[in-house]
Amino acid sequence: MANFDEVMSVARRLRKECPWDAQQTFNSFHKYILEEATEFENAVQAKDMQDIKEELGDVLWNCCVLTTIAESEGLFTMDELLQEIKTKMIRRHPHVYGNSPKTMESIHHKWQEIKAQEKAEKEKK
Repeated sequence: MANFDEVMSVARRLRKECPWDAQQTFNSFHKYILEEATEFENAVQAKDMQDIKEELGDVLWNCCVLTTIAESEGLFTMDELLQEIKTKMIRRHPHVYGNSPKTMESIHHKWQEIKAQEKAEKEKK
């Protein structure tokens, strides 16, 4: 049974030792994540659970590869990416991690409000 660190180890090794992987950039590789996301969507529409699992794995693999590109360029690490995801999801779910109302309407409204605040903060930078 593989764990996430082992998968990242494979991605890092390929980045170092495979000429094709080593030459990839965000610009050259981003099309693959879009392709895999579309294939995942098709699998969901077909309700094919084996295909869903495979395509979801391909999407995750693309995230791993893109992160190794970032690591090799000194931009960010997988640990930093995971911390950002964790922080963002906790912040966007105050109905779980705080005391906000738990109605679907209030959850949706608060989600949109938080995303707008995040966008405004990004634009200030």
